[in-house]
Amino acid sequence: MTLEYVYKQPEYSDVSSHHRRVWALISLFHWNLVSLLLLVSSRLVTGNDMITLEPTFADPVPNISVPLGRDASFPCVVDHLRQFKVAWIKVENKAILSIHKHIITRNYRIFLSSSDNRQFVLRIKNVQESDRGGYMCQVNTSPMISQAGYLEVLVPPHINETESSSDMTIREGADVVLTCKADGYPLPTVTWRREDGQRIPLTAVNGKKFVVASYLGEQLIITRISRLHMGAYLCIASNDVPPSISRRIVVEVEFPPVIWVPTQTLGRRIGEDVTLTCHIEAHPTSMNTWMKDVKSIPAKHSKYRTDIQKRSYKLLTKLTIRDLRETDFGLYRCLAQNKLGQFEGKINVYELPLSVTQVLNSMLGEEFQLSTQVLTNIREEQQAEIEELNFSTIVSTGLPVIEQTHRKVAVIKTGTGNDSATNWTSYMHFVLISLLYFTRSAIS
Repeated sequence: MTLEYVYKQPEYSDVSSHHRRVWALISLFHWNLVSLLLLVSSRLVTGNDMITLEPTFADPVPNISVPLGRDASFPCVVDHLRQFKVAWIKVENKAILSIHKHIITRNYRIFLSSSDNRQFVLRIKNVQESDRGGYMCQVNTSPMISQAGYLEVLVPPHINETESSSDMTIREGADVVLTCKADGYPLPTVTWRREDGQRIPLTAVNGKKFVVASYLGEQLIITRISRLHMGAYLCIASNDVPPSISRRIVVEVEFPPVIWVPTQTLGRRIGEDVTLTCHIEAHPTSMNTWMKDVKSIPAKHSKYRTDIQKRSYKLLTKLTIRDLRETDFGLYRCLAQNKLGQFEGKINVYELPLSVTQVLNSMLGEEFQLSTQVLTNIREEQQAEIEELNFSTIVSTGLPVIEQTHRKVAVIKTGTGNDSATNWTSYMHFVLISLLYFTRSAIS
């Protein structure tokens, strides 16, 4: 007997064809939902274990900049690490620095700190220039995942003394190149300044001259150097990494002596003092001497006083001659000499005729001396004006001929009001003294 399985379709006599299609869609959605749940449940394990997730980086590894000698830290944070391991690797040479919680490198300045099987911080103590480069945090998944950060080591400027200029002495008119070689990271800039704050005279390529307060560049080129360039120069290297550094270079310019005499002719009367002045420029410093005619004047003498003021290559020398006598008049010379040459300045000191009061004092003796008393009273009480007096009238009376010329002496102008009597008295006093002298001369 044969049994046959006959599929019998359900009867939907009371359901329309539209309703049958809706039911089919609902059944299909139900099947898909069940399949999805089965797929998710296949990833679950028994007990209280959570859903399995792949390791991921919580934050990127940063790039950092650290001054030389400071400490640096690279953090690496990994979520869902599970049984996988974290390693730190130096990018440039592929050297393994650490694996999970163990240090592999022999660099004693490298340390590792970790916590919660999630954070792995690579620490570098006392950072050196050799530490500059990339550092990779790597997880040994399949495929491997990694992130890298870069360590920038900032190095303050340093001046290379062997490749830089030092103190120099050069002849005036030569060309000079001052060099200042600086190292550091970032590469430093070099600025030139004068130590005394003065501007630097320079010459452009087209020959045009100009002055600057500072100059930027490793080389400072001075064309046809002169004494104006003499002094100390500072090359300052900086790269925004403290501290900046400077080098001092002294430039000495040699040239033969040059002398400038402000006054080449001086007139004085016997008994007065006179000061002679010479301005000298020379480098090396010159040997300076004062001479009268062909004889040297001693530096220490009761008759003379020598004063010297020196500033850089400039020198001011003064010679004071006290209480002039007949033998003191004549030609004086200031001489300057160094290894490059010598120079001299000349000053002529000549005798001026005596004043009226000096003549009367010398002729009438102490009992009739009026120079100091009378002239002082005239200045204080009457404020006398200085006028020219023709001395030729005195010469015509028989007085010894001193000099037939005009010279300035103090005479009294008669005033008005209460001053008239005093002025007249002083004037008569002067006339009386003159008459006494004439009488004495006639008797003798």
